[in-house]
Amino acid sequence: MKQTRASRAFGVQSTSFDQTYGPSPIVRFKRNRVRELLIPYLPERASILELNGGTGEDALFFRGLGHSVTYTDLSDGMIEQARKKFKESEWEDIRSIQASFEDLSGIVETFDVVFSNLGGLNCTPDLPAVLDQVDRVLVPGGMACLVVMPPGSWWEHLSWLKGNVRMARRRRKG
Repeated sequence: MKQTRASRAFGVQSTSFDQTYGPSPIVRFKRNRVRELLIPYLPERASILELNGGTGEDALFFRGLGHSVTYTDLSDGMIEQARKKFKESEWEDIRSIQASFEDLSGIVETFDVVFSNLGGLNCTPDLPAVLDQVDRVLVPGGMACLVVMPPGSWWEHLSWLKGNVRMARRRRKG
């Protein structure tokens, strides 16, 4: 499977991703806020396809609510970390597929919900093409919950004040 610049970068971070971002109150707030907004709209025992699932935190959460989850990510490292978590949890039945959200052609079934959290979709240069892929894997009347982040955020700007210029500029072009 062809790795992208983003998938290689996430692969490098995969073993420390949860330790770096898991304790962050800002990341927890964002993750939980999206979940809170989605939960009331989920059908009972929904089939969920998660795109760019990272280390599997959301897949485990939704499986814990009784939903059927198929997890995807392109990064070798993230897939490895997520599969370890699934195996160590009571939700070993979470299906994991190494796939890019830009090419879901290997996924033949359809889902009630397609979900992507924390801005992974920001890594695509062609969001309309991704949306075409999402439409194909949704059941008629299905729902997509796709989080796309703005080019900057207050917490990134504040990191500049802490001397972390790289973090403050990480999503800036040029």
